[in-house]
Amino acid sequence: SKVVPIIYESVTILFTDLKGSTEFYNTKGDAFAYRAVSDHFQILIQNITKYDGAIVKTIGDAIMGIFFLPVNAVLYAIQIQKELNF
Repeated sequence: SKVVPIIYESVTILFTDLKGSTEFYNTKGDAFAYRAVSDHFQILIQNITKYDGAIVKTIGDAIMGIFFLPVNAVLYAIQIQKELNF
């Protein structure tokens, strides 16, 4: 059987960022902040495939994600906002 690639004309790129993460580390302490950032990444990773997305790369406490349908990027962003609350 032959694998035929799917070609998309456009993609949606989404970047996440933990606003004030440096201050968060300074005020909460390294151990607490590290755990919170790890939990943040788990939420991002667990949810991205639910919306047919993929992580392209991580950049510090952020990710660069890609989606083939813009609506999925928006739904993903809404979902992670609901789940991130520390």
